[in-house]
Amino acid sequence: MNTQRTLRVGELILHHLPTLIRQHTDLEGHFITITEVDVTPDLRQAHIYFSILNSNIPHTDILEILQKHRHPWQQQLGKILKTKFTPCLTFHLDDEHQQKTLRLLDILDHLEPNS
Repeated sequence: MNTQRTLRVGELILHHLPTLIRQHTDLEGHFITITEVDVTPDLRQAHIYFSILNSNIPHTDILEILQKHRHPWQQQLGKILKTKFTPCLTFHLDDEHQQKTLRLLDILDHLEPNS
């Protein structure tokens, strides 16, 4: 059950985490989108769902990079959130969102402009 508090913490993470991710050179050139943040009611866990477009390295490698950098990001988010506990970030590849986006891009690519 999501409370106002968990929703607010999730929104703050959703707002600030992409900036933290973009600052890491390990992920430079990869288009990573945070699709959803699900915070547990006790605020100790935050499940981060992401999708990747136009990446030439395996998605599992990107997941590994995200997991490797989660501790510094948690520390930075802790300063922003100002909660008793900073949620532990756990990353999950959002295959469903990624496939929908790729299908939409494929459709757009095949549409002919009006003459």
